[in-house]
Amino acid sequence: MIIIFLLVGGGTPKACAKETPNLTLLGSLTDLRVLAPIYVASDLFVFPGAVGLGAVQAMCYHLPILTVDSPLHGPEIEYRAGQNAIKLPVSATAEEYAFTIKTLFDSPDGLRALQSGIWPSISHLTVEQMAHKFIYGVNALLV
Repeated sequence: MIIIFLLVGGGTPKACAKETPNLTLLGSLTDLRVLAPIYVASDLFVFPGAVGLGAVQAMCYHLPILTVDSPLHGPEIEYRAGQNAIKLPVSATAEEYAFTIKTLFDSPDGLRALQSGIWPSISHLTVEQMAHKFIYGVNALLV
């Protein structure tokens, strides 16, 4: 099996990683017209930093998350239930990330198990729920 890595984000300067046929450095991308095809073509969202909205967006594309166990995560980490992501120690090395990724792709059932936990953890994130919570918050401030 050949694994192709598309590295999106400004956290890894090109000087730190050498592009190879299996690794392409795309830099920081924010245009959804560019990002959407990358999400669709992906099988795993690897985020070795503090999780924020990017992880929720990845889950909307049915991507399990590989991240770190950090107190610096945003509140979005709450959507990362144990059954849709893997948390490595903050001190994890590149080799440990590589081993975890290889293990996931060597065991498609493990990857599918993570994917099956995504929808239950985000299905409540609807525009209607957001509006209800906004109204609740405004009412709580006015009372």
